[in-house]
Amino acid sequence: MKKCQKCFSENDNLMSFCWECGTPLPSSYETTAKTEEFPAQSLPSAPTVYGGKPETETVVNQRVGFTSNFQQPQPPKSKKGIFLLIGGIAAVLFLGLAALAGIVVISLIPTQNNNVTVKTSPTPWTIVKPPTPQLTPTATPQVSFTPPTEPTKKGSFTIYANQGWQLSNIDVVPLEEFRTTVQGKIDISGIRTGVSSSGVSDAKTKVRRIYPEFPTGALLMRTRYADGKYSNIVAVSGSGTNGNWKNYPDERGKIEFCINDNAPENNGGQFTVNVIMTRVPKTKK
Repeated sequence: MKKCQKCFSENDNLMSFCWECGTPLPSSYETTAKTEEFPAQSLPSAPTVYGGKPETETVVNQRVGFTSNFQQPQPPKSKKGIFLLIGGIAAVLFLGLAALAGIVVISLIPTQNNNVTVKTSPTPWTIVKPPTPQLTPTATPQVSFTPPTEPTKKGSFTIYANQGWQLSNIDVVPLEEFRTTVQGKIDISGIRTGVSSSGVSDAKTKVRRIYPEFPTGALLMRTRYADGKYSNIVAVSGSGTNGNWKNYPDERGKIEFCINDNAPENNGGQFTVNVIMTRVPKTKK
């Protein structure tokens, strides 16, 4: 029998480790009286010789096989590690739930906005309408003057192509007869250059006319009264006039001129009108 040096337990001679504590046993063993209890047939037989060599490795192999198949009793596993693992998982889950609850609570708390929001009113759309022709121009200011009693016997006045109605200093009286002559040419922007006082009769240019019945750029004339009213409008170089005129019985004032163009700003050139009185009827006393 082999006796353990640690726990003093007795083990079988074939054992390499103690059954009780697992301590390695010495290779030698004590012979006791108990060895007599083994029956003779259980003892290992004499070595068998094969080919002149004794079979000495059989018992050794059996012993090695016995010891290699022997499983030493393992101490019971501690449950402390399992409890620690479960506790760690529970702690992580608790922290995650706490963080989620905190986010929900913060999102539900109303926050005070200290920033002042300035609301701007929408910018209204500006509708740009195309310019419409001025049918009744009032470029000449309401000039108050004393009605003339004597006509201008001979006068001259310059009309610029880039302006509207222009009041002259030529006085006329009722039933006066006078003659006009015109000098110069003008450039009508976007239409034609070198235009005479007769104007342009092309129908395509009607959109530029102040008065559709007269050619575009034609030199027009009328008598302005002292009260701001005016007589009928005529073309200075109109067909059939030959430059000779006669006033109506109530026509007293100053002659004013205009170029028949509703967009004269970019025009160039000028006309010069000469007026010569030819006859004035005598007033009956």
